[in-house]
Amino acid sequence: MTAFLAFEHTNRPILEAIAAQYGGNSTSDPDHPVEAQERYLWRISGRRARRALLDMWPYLRIKRPQAELILTWFGECALKGKVTSSIDEWSLSMKAQMHALNRKGPEVLQ
Repeated sequence: MTAFLAFEHTNRPILEAIAAQYGGNSTSDPDHPVEAQERYLWRISGRRARRALLDMWPYLRIKRPQAELILTWFGECALKGKVTSSIDEWSLSMKAQMHALNRKGPEVLQ
């Protein structure tokens, strides 16, 4: 199991600029509805995802709880001396917490 960071946007140059800074690349989203505006995806994992999250931390508002959870996961992996963790009870718990955060959405935008 590994942590990853992904963005979806309709403006490809924005995602290409992020990819130039942190690695990865932007691709067309093959699952977007035909009648909808084209969407693009950018995704990275591992140490690059951690670096990007740390750089973006001051600007995160809505997704800050998810970022905090991922940074906690990276911290635990560093203690174990690796970037990825075996699928153990703790990793599965972190995954369940992330799913709950993503399902819930923001209660209040502060």
